[in-house]
Amino acid sequence: MPRAYLSRFAPLALAVLLSAWAVSAQQLISFSKNAVLKADVANSRVEKHLKDVELPKFEQDIDLYKITYTSTDENGKPVNLTGLAAFPKSGAPKGLVIYMHGTQWNRKESPSRFKAKDDTVSFYLELASFATGGYAMVMPDYIGLGDNKRIHPYPLNLVNAQSGVDIIDAARALTKRMAYDLGDDLFVTGYSEGGGTAMGLTKFLEEKNDPKYHVTRSAPMSGPYDLTGATRDYLLAEASGKDLIARAFLLGYCVKYFKDKYGVNADDYFSKPVAIAVNTAFKDGRSEADILVRLAVVSTISGSTKSVEKLLTQRFIEALETLDTSDPVIRELSKNNVFDWSPRTEMLLQNLSTDKIVAPENTHNAVRAMRERGVGSDRLRHIEVVDESLDHGSVAKITIVNARRFFDGGFAAVPDAK
Repeated sequence: MPRAYLSRFAPLALAVLLSAWAVSAQQLISFSKNAVLKADVANSRVEKHLKDVELPKFEQDIDLYKITYTSTDENGKPVNLTGLAAFPKSGAPKGLVIYMHGTQWNRKESPSRFKAKDDTVSFYLELASFATGGYAMVMPDYIGLGDNKRIHPYPLNLVNAQSGVDIIDAARALTKRMAYDLGDDLFVTGYSEGGGTAMGLTKFLEEKNDPKYHVTRSAPMSGPYDLTGATRDYLLAEASGKDLIARAFLLGYCVKYFKDKYGVNADDYFSKPVAIAVNTAFKDGRSEADILVRLAVVSTISGSTKSVEKLLTQRFIEALETLDTSDPVIRELSKNNVFDWSPRTEMLLQNLSTDKIVAPENTHNAVRAMRERGVGSDRLRHIEVVDESLDHGSVAKITIVNARRFFDGGFAAVPDAK
């Protein structure tokens, strides 16, 4: 065969081999570089927006990649998902952190879209907490966010945890291809909705009983672990004003998914004005703030912010009270409880004592259930942040830093944990 022909054939052969190797790696489909997050830029933004947090300094640049990988949806069918990978330039000898993000509606704000171009705090807290300390990070977008065009299955802990399981192989395949120094250890964390999916992810990985998925430490934070207990009670608890508007957003997001998936009607769950607002407010491309304003205006004008009885239908209130699983929302929520099991992994749970978005009882119930199953302080500890100046959003700066300390040094590094 002529040498010239071979030279033309070689790139094609290499591409075929790489393609075959990617398939054999199962999860990784493609990757592209989003940006290089320069250390000096990162430090200046952290100093500007997060100066009240004792965050580690960026000592090196961080390569940011969008990765596309295969996973499975709630029906076990193949689905392509996207996520963000953050690799410190000099390597990540401490291993890989899987970070499960909190509630998002606008796909433009998904982790995989982060290119560190604008002067915002998006993901800087997480990057400063983990990517500065010898860890690589991956953040899955979840079904229905990033490039996936479906409605996000909110707030189904186990359904969305699968995106975290499958991004591990994708990240390892990418680092192998790049000859990147990725340590063997695996860490799991996440906040708010991501706290619930992080708990589900830890459970899934333990059930694999496979050394390559062994979790070194896990730190779910402020998650809705008990969807049909603590979260159900939160939805039924008397409230008014902005607290009810927050519930309208969270439950509206949930109903939007169930309308798409199961054909439920919003007016079976909300009073008529709020049902109309839910149907019209949750549009692709809108920000969470925009949706909240639309819900707030309608709810306030209609009087739906005065009480739970004026926000929710009597039918749904009774279904919540009795946990009627003939209702698809309650049925699927009950399948996605993740609070009552026995982790073998060292686990740190954290919450804010006065949290009005994710009820603290979610964490309390998880700690109680696990203790009753015989999980001792050698495997599980808890920090409850008591500070009335903080809310569900602002307490994250404390809990995420605690998670980093825990990953670095175990329970000895977080002496407040009990």
